[in-house]
Amino acid sequence: MWRVVETFVNQFRDRNPIPYRVSVDREELTYFSLSKKQSTFVNISFAVFVLHTIYCFLRVVWLWKSGVWRQNQNQDLEIIRIYLLLFLTFLPLSFASMGFVIFTRPIIASFIINPLLGLKILANESKLCSHDKTGNLCPPNYAILIYAMKFQLWLSNYPFPAIFIGVVICQIDPLYPAVTSLISTVSSSSSIPLGFLSYLIRAILAIIFLNELLKAVNAFFIVGLLVVCSVSQILQVLNGLTYKKEVWGVRIFRMREFKLYKQLMIWMEFTNQNFCWFAVPQLIFFGVSFLILGIYGTIRMRDQMQILLYLVVPIASLLAFLFVDKPGFTKGDVGGESGQVVETIGDSDWAFWLS
Repeated sequence: MWRVVETFVNQFRDRNPIPYRVSVDREELTYFSLSKKQSTFVNISFAVFVLHTIYCFLRVVWLWKSGVWRQNQNQDLEIIRIYLLLFLTFLPLSFASMGFVIFTRPIIASFIINPLLGLKILANESKLCSHDKTGNLCPPNYAILIYAMKFQLWLSNYPFPAIFIGVVICQIDPLYPAVTSLISTVSSSSSIPLGFLSYLIRAILAIIFLNELLKAVNAFFIVGLLVVCSVSQILQVLNGLTYKKEVWGVRIFRMREFKLYKQLMIWMEFTNQNFCWFAVPQLIFFGVSFLILGIYGTIRMRDQMQILLYLVVPIASLLAFLFVDKPGFTKGDVGGESGQVVETIGDSDWAFWLS
């Protein structure tokens, strides 16, 4: 999975600067400060991302209230535009929290990911020092998830930008009415330079928005899968440890196990407070809405769009179906399994060992 993290950082380094360096051997994500020029570009990109999402939402509300779209003779084209507006409203809102974290507090990601190696090392030591002699921590096979993330990164690098440019060329992008109206107010005469200027403005804004969106989406999935997979390995070790028992059959926990539980609970509390509690509910609500919209669009848009534009709908629906519930590393999910083991320790013993 760390190879995927490295691929992600390298891929977006030139498109939308990310203040991270990845060491695969040490499993470490290092934060560094961007240059002034890079910081300015990141600020502009995030502003475009926010304003584009707000614009799509307000335009959907306006079209619904006014009913202007019904007056257009080409109803199929208007249906496609409205669907894209909904599509580009729900999807950014699902992952806006990750974009906000990377933009305002990028160092948080390293604080969440980097402790995982130390926790896994401590879990290995606990396993070797227990009566369980099956060897070191054996990670489950996450090859399918890794290949899925690599495929998603490939889509982010090549097909999605090409599809967005195709949407702009076909004049069904959300910014087409606004930019066209703005240019027409400046000059009433239509000409090739003005048409090219309209296309250029919309293409640049669309690519900036897309890069910011894909950065947030891929970062959310990668961090979520990395955290869930690592914590799952640690909890499997803790629940599988064998212990000596006293006369009454009570487990005797070693200091190493208490240290691991303490560090794991502190880490989970930090992750929940700084990310999960405001990111996961948003992902679940808007992600499920996006999934429903994608399934509906796969059926409804089959005969309404050109084949190259239509393919993005089932692809996006499939990715949403595969990943919408994977990053759900909330306290209830991760903490619940370890809490069952913690309850066997007893309140008095737990307070004694943590003091």
